[in-house]
Amino acid sequence: MAQSRTGKTRSSKSGASTQLMLIELKQRIFSALNKLADRDTQHIAVEDLENIAESLSPEGISVFLSCLYETDPQQKSAVRKECVKMFGILANLHEYVLTPHLPKIVISVVRRLRDPDSNTRDACVDTMGILASKVPPSSFSVGACGGSDNGGAAPYAGPLGVFFKPLFDVLSEQNRGVQVGAAMCLARVIESTRDPHPPALQRICPRIVKYLSNPNFSAKAALLSVIASIVQAGGATSYQCLAMIVSCVQEALKSTDWATRKAASDTFASMASS
Repeated sequence: MAQSRTGKTRSSKSGASTQLMLIELKQRIFSALNKLADRDTQHIAVEDLENIAESLSPEGISVFLSCLYETDPQQKSAVRKECVKMFGILANLHEYVLTPHLPKIVISVVRRLRDPDSNTRDACVDTMGILASKVPPSSFSVGACGGSDNGGAAPYAGPLGVFFKPLFDVLSEQNRGVQVGAAMCLARVIESTRDPHPPALQRICPRIVKYLSNPNFSAKAALLSVIASIVQAGGATSYQCLAMIVSCVQEALKSTDWATRKAASDTFASMASS
């Protein structure tokens, strides 16, 4: 009986000690994030955050992520940008340990595509590429964002499904900056992944063609780069898919917008070399 009480006491003390360590960790993270807002301490703050990130336990990763999620639009652009970059740094340091957190991380990064600061949006693209490169091939193959990858019609199945749904959701927003950012993220994700999963890429082609055919969609040049990435990754091997893509890119060559015509030309060049 006495031994039982002793065991419970030790367990209680251990739990309290762990909780105290996590509270202290959160304070250190927020202290470093606050330093990002000042140019004089920005470099030190980035180093502090990277040092903290290197030695995180699984519980510590959850705490670190929760601090990054709490970044709001009222904070300075440097803080917002570095918080996005920290998601990529965590992925590089901890790889598969971060996999259970990936859906929430992706949604958080996609939300930052609405940021008025172009540097923050560029950081989103880079971070999405890093995240995609760390996804294990077997991850999210079932029910990642609705549906299962059983050869059926699940449009976002496969390892990349966790990225596709939130990115396609924001492509529908009537904001050119957001559309461009989402398109660039899609291209980077497809280029960076270890397992491009061609059947899933083939299933998203009709959606991309639909956007490119929409006269109100204003980021056609950026979205054409997604077509090129899909072709390079082997996601457009069927005759039906290729015919649909070629027809769409041919129409883009007739655009009055120079950037769209240039992107269409580059897409054809990429298709010819693949």
